[in-house]
Amino acid sequence: MIYELRTYQLHIGKVPSYLKLFETVGYEILSSYARPMGFFFNETGLQNCIHHIWAYEDRAQRAEGRAKLYKDANWMQKFIPYALPHLVEQRTAIFELQDGSPDPLANVGDGTQRLFEMTDSFGAAEVPQPTDNTVMILRATTGDLSRRVHLQAFADEADRSAKLILPDVPAGGHVTTDTLHPTVFSAVR
Repeated sequence: MIYELRTYQLHIGKVPSYLKLFETVGYEILSSYARPMGFFFNETGLQNCIHHIWAYEDRAQRAEGRAKLYKDANWMQKFIPYALPHLVEQRTAIFELQDGSPDPLANVGDGTQRLFEMTDSFGAAEVPQPTDNTVMILRATTGDLSRRVHLQAFADEADRSAKLILPDVPAGGHVTTDTLHPTVFSAVR
């Protein structure tokens, strides 16, 4: 299984309208070609960001799904022309689950709204270890191969403050953390 993490920076003030467009038009179309995992927007970190996480069996399934998506008239006519004016920048990376990571599908939640922390580490001294709060730990297979993304879920800010674990980072490495809220259509909530 591979995971695609897409991060979109939107124009200031465009997050609500983009989320509504994605919920009402884009989600159903795109879900026909990829398995939706998580959809989040930033509370901290770079603002006006949306994160999508999609799962595929392998790169071949991803390539096939992407090719079909861009031939889908609904995607090309009902979503893309309306979505593009919202976007400033898009970043995409491909990951696999880090050894020892929990299965994210086992952590789709019970509908209770949770707070998430996405820790993005580069050149960390140690691989992030799963905790009771870990949803998934992803290991990059594109770009900086020392990159790890550790997604943790918390009941609220007090729970996050008490339980958040960050990796040690040697000289030359770095870690960023973003506090995220799941969207109403996120599988991982």
